[in-house]
Amino acid sequence: VYGFVRQSGGNIRVRSTPGKGTQVTFVLPRTDPPPASAPTARRTGASANARRCPVLLVEDEPEVRKIIRLQLTELGYPVLEADNGVDAEALLAHVPDIGLLISDTVMPGGIGGKALLRFARETRPDLPALLITGYASGDAGDEGDAPGAPVLRKPFDRDVLERTLQTLLIDVEPKP
Repeated sequence: VYGFVRQSGGNIRVRSTPGKGTQVTFVLPRTDPPPASAPTARRTGASANARRCPVLLVEDEPEVRKIIRLQLTELGYPVLEADNGVDAEALLAHVPDIGLLISDTVMPGGIGGKALLRFARETRPDLPALLITGYASGDAGDEGDAPGAPVLRKPFDRDVLERTLQTLLIDVEPKP
């Protein structure tokens, strides 16, 4: 929570009074709502094909996973979910239709996002992948490098996710 608040430009105030309890206040910057924009036209090629194939979303925090799943479905992506790297590896190994991997970098259970990405690269080298993290700089896990995947910092909104995925999918689009 502290990382999310600080990354958003805010702070946390904690006041504790013996015998009365503790008050925690989250202070976040106020922002104006984004301007209404015209719906963007769907891209063709790799991004359109990826939207027909399920996205494997791997996130251990249920509420964060729910928000990202809703963003992805609003963008037209079917979503498969896993809450840990072990289940995600099994899905990658047994569901050939998965067209995109989105994984948190740090998860409990021994297989984090970078290890999962290495597994995906070994078994499905052409699978587009995006890592997500809530850490402001780097990540807390020491899993070694995971080259070939952009990292998106949480929290992010649907528009940032859409732009990131469009860039990622255009980069992997086959050249004629």
